[in-house]
Amino acid sequence: MPSFVTPLRRPRDESSEDQDGPISTPPSDDSRSSKRARHNLSKGTSSALRQPQPADSRRPQIAQRPSTANGDAPEAPLVHRPGSIVRVKLENFVTYASGEFFPGPSLNMVIGPNGTGKSTLVCAICLGLGWGPQHLGRAKEISEFVKHGAHEAMIEIELCRDGKKFKRNPVIRCIIKREGNKSLWTLNGKPSNRKQVLEVAKSFSIQIDNLCQFLPQDRVVEFAAMSPIELLKSTQRAVASQEMIEWHESLISMRQAQRKVENENAADRETLANLENRQRMQEGDVQRLREREEVKEKIRLLEAMRPVATYVARHSQYKEAKTRRVDAGRDLRNLEASVEPTLRAVNEKQAYHDAIRAAREDRNKFVKDAERSAETKEKRIEDLQNQVAEFDRQMKREKDAAKNARADLKRVEGVILGLQRQVEKGPSDFDVSRCNEQLVHFPLPQAIDEAKRENERKLRGLTEEGGNIRIQMTNLDKSVRETSLKIGQATREIEGLDSQAGQQEAKLRRIGPDTWKAWQWVKKNQHLFEKPILGPPIVECSVKDPGYVDLVETLIQQGDMITLTAQTKDDQKKLHNIVKNELRCGRTNTRCAFPLSRFQPPVGDEQRKDLGFDGWALDYLQGPEPVLAMLCEAAALHRTGVALQDISAEKFQQLQDSPIPQWITGRSMYRINRRREYGPGAVSTTVRDIRKAQVWTNQPVDMSLKQELQQKIDTWQDSIKDMKNQVQEFKNTLEGLRKKRDDIEDEQKELTKEKEAKQAAAKSFNALPVRIARQEETRKENQTTLDNVRARLEDLQTKQDDTKLDKARAALDFASSVESLQQTYEALQEADIMLIEARSDVETLERNNLEIKEQLEAKRAEVDGLNNTMQVAKTEAKKAYEAVQKLKAEANEALSEFFDSFDESQTIDQLEGEIDAERARLDLMHGGDSNVIVQYEEREKKIAKMKEKLERIVGALQEIGQKITDVRQKWEPRLDELVKRISSSFSYNMAQISCNGQVGVQKEEDFDQWAIIIHVRFR
Repeated sequence: MPSFVTPLRRPRDESSEDQDGPISTPPSDDSRSSKRARHNLSKGTSSALRQPQPADSRRPQIAQRPSTANGDAPEAPLVHRPGSIVRVKLENFVTYASGEFFPGPSLNMVIGPNGTGKSTLVCAICLGLGWGPQHLGRAKEISEFVKHGAHEAMIEIELCRDGKKFKRNPVIRCIIKREGNKSLWTLNGKPSNRKQVLEVAKSFSIQIDNLCQFLPQDRVVEFAAMSPIELLKSTQRAVASQEMIEWHESLISMRQAQRKVENENAADRETLANLENRQRMQEGDVQRLREREEVKEKIRLLEAMRPVATYVARHSQYKEAKTRRVDAGRDLRNLEASVEPTLRAVNEKQAYHDAIRAAREDRNKFVKDAERSAETKEKRIEDLQNQVAEFDRQMKREKDAAKNARADLKRVEGVILGLQRQVEKGPSDFDVSRCNEQLVHFPLPQAIDEAKRENERKLRGLTEEGGNIRIQMTNLDKSVRETSLKIGQATREIEGLDSQAGQQEAKLRRIGPDTWKAWQWVKKNQHLFEKPILGPPIVECSVKDPGYVDLVETLIQQGDMITLTAQTKDDQKKLHNIVKNELRCGRTNTRCAFPLSRFQPPVGDEQRKDLGFDGWALDYLQGPEPVLAMLCEAAALHRTGVALQDISAEKFQQLQDSPIPQWITGRSMYRINRRREYGPGAVSTTVRDIRKAQVWTNQPVDMSLKQELQQKIDTWQDSIKDMKNQVQEFKNTLEGLRKKRDDIEDEQKELTKEKEAKQAAAKSFNALPVRIARQEETRKENQTTLDNVRARLEDLQTKQDDTKLDKARAALDFASSVESLQQTYEALQEADIMLIEARSDVETLERNNLEIKEQLEAKRAEVDGLNNTMQVAKTEAKKAYEAVQKLKAEANEALSEFFDSFDESQTIDQLEGEIDAERARLDLMHGGDSNVIVQYEEREKKIAKMKEKLERIVGALQEIGQKITDVRQKWEPRLDELVKRISSSFSYNMAQISCNGQVGVQKEEDFDQWAIIIHVRFR
């Protein structure tokens, strides 16, 4: 097995930090070698990390305690406690290619120079036991711990067994894959996962996430920032049992609950005292108000008895009306009996009249039925007549169709005769070969079609040649336009060289051609952006005082000098995409500027002057604010002091202690480098010479550049003349080709026209048999149509005859219906006469007995009126009764008792008088707020509830207090003993460095405020 070898120490530069770097480790020696390195300590109980021994590494390592200071015999040998790390093996992990460590059972110390991998071992323990890199305060991804150049890293950790759950030392192996940023786990050689590994570690009370147990150097600041309360909780987690932690949490929660209950108890007692005091003050007023309420209650009860008195009155009225109605009914019956013989004849005649009227209604119904029957039959005759007329119209249409068919047949026969004569006459003389010989100068055996094809080949050749010439003309036009643009651009550049802006753009084109190209595009397309895009500082800015131009240019890098500045994030993103993807200007930088107000000097003007600076670099540069803000962000112009003269050593020392990071004085630039991790004294200074300004200078115009541009313009102008001459030649050639093409096309058209005429005549003669056959078919179709018309005419004539017979039958039936209707009319007239006679007899008898009838009607009206009066009285009595019953049903206890004692013989007037008397008594009493009694009674109930609640609170407080006492008696002694042991060890170790130290527990009333207090005194 390979053993640990100290890696080479890397060289340090000014900006290096105290951390492990990616240093390759040479191969280690064989772990089974008989020789091993030893690290002897002069005193103390600590042991250094040891190389492997030939014995089995999985057995607990035993270390011998050194002799005590007084020379006593050494104590018993130390053994690894359950959960202690017995072995750590690393492969390709950060700086280690291979290494294996065997920690001792006591304090282990890893000693070595910076960058040799001490912290790497700590990282391996954290990651190998299942915790993440966030507990280290270094890399965020686990794959970053794989050694540079390797694909995976391996961590293997062996823990001491406990003899219960683990009979042998558990061995945890973690394989970290660089690709995919993942890790694989095994436990005792079997595949596992991170969750199971964490469970194993936590079963041994290993707490990597507890700074009191695992404190990497990058998290020392967090540990130092922990409050004493947090230290107590973390200490318990680290060294106390889970039972003690649960006791502490229980005490905190119970004390919080006790505090809450005590606060509620105090508030409730104060509320109770206030309520009882207000009750005593209102007792007199409540007594007077209760007497007034009693009178008001009696008035209410008396008013509630109104329905009872009303019912008694309405019931008496009903009895009286009923008696009068019975007497009137008896008188009506006596009158009816006395006039009954006289009225009998009238009634009999009235019955005869009613019978005649009923008979008349029946006969009237028979008349209506007969009328409807006659109307239906008359409608039937009209329908049949319409059918006969329709048949006439159809036959007329068929006759017209037959006439047209005969005319078509005659016309077709004439056409057939004419075609047959053309056949007998024969075709016209047409020789295609002879025609071809006359029209085209080809030998006689060649066909006219070959001549046409030859002409078409000539036309295609002319078209192709013309197309090539047009393409060449298009290319020449394009070249002329491009050359003209170049001439215009060069002319503008020559004019610009005479101005400051033109000179600066010429410098930009020389220094950053991609940026110059992008800037030319931006100036033409500013409308595409929300706010204007600002050009590079080389174009937009200038130095106010030429004496400071070297100082200012020294601060600004060339990339920043040619950077385009956008004023919004969206504009910067759009500009970046256009420059990179569309314009293909890969070396063009773009930035989005912050407000210039964001960049403030580190000290005020007075302090700046005291330090010997003429001003800040930003003060000597002028230009658009967004561009200046971009330069401040990139080069810290607002924080860089400048002076033309050198400063004294005293001023230099003051600057090192000031917040100014860099400055330029004389011909040198100074930059302060601070290493905070090494304390306030870790300060170094970088000095470099300032360079000569090349951008913001007033150098004369480069005349060679002007001459070069003018030569290019002359050359381009000559090229344009040559290209225009070529274009004119191409135009002349195209005109000649166009004339040749027109002549060929005219010749082709004449030839084709005459050929088509001759061929049409021959084609017409050849088609005569087909035309004759088609006309024969048309003649047969016309003859068939004529035969079909004759058949349809015969069928229509037959249907019309049948319809006429049906019409005759319907007429006979209609005549019979008319005769029956006449008979029913006669019977109806007879019934009308009999009804008139009967009505006359009834009216005569009624006039003779009018007085008797009036007496009966008067008596009957009287009976009806009395009956209505009785019903009204009955209804009102019933309503009053229902009101009384409702009153009884809804009455409370007081109203029920009053109801039983109420004198029902009282009239309404008597009841109203008693109510008025009580109201007069009420008016004599002094009034007050009616809500006082309600408030008094509600307050009385609230006082009772409050007393019950206070009794429960007292019991709860006693119960919580007893629970707190019981838990505290178990937790506090064990905590005191634990802290005492920690304090003893702390005091002993502090004494070894000639200091005093003590650890104690700060005990407060609230258990969540208990804390670890560390006292240290240095001598």
